[in-house]
Amino acid sequence: MSKIKIVDNVLSESLLESIKQYSRSDEVHHSYQIWEPEVIKDSNPVLVKYFNEEMRSRTISEIGKYLPQEYETITISWYGWIRGSYIPWHSDGHTKLAATIYLNEHWDADWGGWFAYEEDDEIKCIKPKHNRMTMVLPPTRHTVFTVSPIAPIRETVQIFAR
Repeated sequence: MSKIKIVDNVLSESLLESIKQYSRSDEVHHSYQIWEPEVIKDSNPVLVKYFNEEMRSRTISEIGKYLPQEYETITISWYGWIRGSYIPWHSDGHTKLAATIYLNEHWDADWGGWFAYEEDDEIKCIKPKHNRMTMVLPPTRHTVFTVSPIAPIRETVQIFAR
C-alpha cells in the first residue's frame, strides 16, 4: 500500500499569493544553518523561511481536511531550492507526516527537482506541479533530485506534522 497521497489544487489563489509575498520579505535562513549534515551532503543551500503564526494558521485551515489525522505540532515553511540543491534519500523519522506543496506555476521536466520515493522494489517519481500537495507517511524513503543549472528557484511549502 502506498504511503504517498497527492492532492491537486490544495490552496486558494489568495493564499498562494500571500505565500509568494511572504517568502520575499524579511529574513530567510538556509539548509546549512538548520539541517543535519547527512541531509545536506554536497547540495547547494536550500533557502528556508519559517511561516509566522498567521501564515501557518491560514495554511492549516486550507489543508487540514486532507491530513490523515490530527497532530500535536505542525510546522510550515517556504523552501527555495536553488540550482544545484537537492536532498538525499531519507525517511523523515522525526515526524509522523511530511508534505510538500509545489508553488512554481510552471516546472519543466528537464529542470530536475523531481520528488522520488521507494515503494516495494520500485522507485517512483512525481514531477512538481503548481498547487499540488504530496504527502509522505514515514518511514517512506524519498529524495528530491538535483535542481538543474538552468532552472529557476523551485519553490515549495514544506509541512512537518508530529
